[in-house]
Order: sequence, then structure tokens, then C-alpha cells
Amino acid sequence: MTTKTISIIGGRGKMGNIFAKAFTAKGYSVIISGRETEISPIEAAKKGDIVIVTIPISETEEIIKKIGPHVRTDALLTDFTSVKVYPCEAMKKYSKAEVIGGHPVFGPTVTFNKQNFVLCPIRGDKYLTWYKEFLSSLDINVTVMTPEEHDKQMAVIQCLNQLSNFAFGRTLQKLNFNIQSKITSPSYLLKLYGLGRVLDQDPGLYADIEVQNPYSKEVAAVFTKSAQELEGLIKKNNKTDLEKTITEIKKYFGQTKKATEITNEMLKTLNSKK
Repeated sequence: MTTKTISIIGGRGKMGNIFAKAFTAKGYSVIISGRETEISPIEAAKKGDIVIVTIPISETEEIIKKIGPHVRTDALLTDFTSVKVYPCEAMKKYSKAEVIGGHPVFGPTVTFNKQNFVLCPIRGDKYLTWYKEFLSSLDINVTVMTPEEHDKQMAVIQCLNQLSNFAFGRTLQKLNFNIQSKITSPSYLLKLYGLGRVLDQDPGLYADIEVQNPYSKEVAAVFTKSAQELEGLIKKNNKTDLEKTITEIKKYFGQTKKATEITNEMLKTLNSKK
């Protein structure tokens, strides 16, 4: 692969910045276009052998529409967006370049070590092998799938996970519960730290993910129905069916002992830092 120039639209952002450094370290020339750079997105798109869009989800289609016609037909247009159906459709529609949707399934605060990255090939076959090998060289795990399958899985992995965290946090807020209670349980602490990790990120990103994923509404509806089902059993003091439901969930979940062992190690680390 003789490609040398990587154009990153939104390269001043955290995710764009860490990948700009990674490309540079591998010997590639990197062009960055952001809100505070002299080079415009269109200029960067014209010069790039590989053009990466990494901006807020709500702005992604607009910028793809703007730069798409200027990406060369022998170049690659890709993105770092957390949803894939809509951005991939836009990249295919507004450009003549090769198109591969991309999603780093991790935030900019973690190392690349064994993190997951999804690639969704849409058009062309020149760059896929190179892209997979480049990411693998960073010790990143690469999975190839369709945009639809990606978004269906992320509707659970991201949307449901975030929704349950926000519902938990909203409940604490409405109860005006003292988060710093001295009688916390281990499972509560793990849940609280998980929520804190989520809330440490940009609220706009999470809102975009929930709204832009085409399958999130279906998942949210099932979540609500499940919560109502459990609420109904509690209201009726129906211990028998509540225990039966929890047993069914446990059977579905599987490796509960392994989960306990892993979380015990996590709690040891947390306790040592108090």
C-alpha cells in the first residue's frame, strides 16, 4: 500500500487527535481540518488518499455532503461515527470514492490495547486489507460487518447500556438520594462508578447515539416493558414470580461466577484507591 496522505476532518477532536498521532507514528502524512485550522474540509478532502470524518454525529451527514464530491475516485472515504447506517448511506450517495464505514468502539481516554474497531465495507476493495492491517498493527481488534448489523448490535451494546445507566441516575436524582452513603454495597459501587464514567463524557454524544441509531427505539421500548414487568411483580408482592424471573435471567446470562471473580478484582482495585 503506497498511500501516504491521511486527511482527518475533525482532527482537533480527541478521537481524531489520537489517530492522527498513530498515523504519523507509522510514517503517514496527516492533514488536519478543524474549526481552528487554516485548511478547510474541502481542501483536506481533495488532498487526502484517505479521508476520515470524525465530528459530532448530528453534523456528519452535512459535512459528508459538503466534502463528498471533492474526494478523489481513487481515494477512501471513511468515518469514526458511532452509528453506521446513515453515515454509510451518505458517503455512498455524495461521493464516488471507495467507502468503508468505521467505528472505534472505545473512547479517546483508553489505550488501543485489544480495543474493538468495526469496519463496514460499502464500495470498492482497494483499501480494506490495508485498513485492517493498519488497525491490527496498533493492537486493535478488527471486525467486519454490515452497517445494519452494526447498528442492531450497538442498539444494545451502546443504547441499552446507556439508557439503563441514565435511568438509574435519573432515579437517584428524583429520590434525592445521598450518593455518598456510607453503607454502599459492592454491586452498587460498581454501578455508580459505571454511571460516573458515562457521565464524564459529552452528553451530546450520547444523545446523538440514542437518536441516530435506527434500532434504538425498539430496544428502548423493550427496556421500558421489562422495567414495568418487574415493577408489577413488586407491587403485587409476588415473590414467587419475581424469583422465577430472576432465575430465568441468570440462566440466560450464563457465566455468573466468572463475572463475580472479575468484579471482585475490580473492587479490590477500587478499595485500594480510597
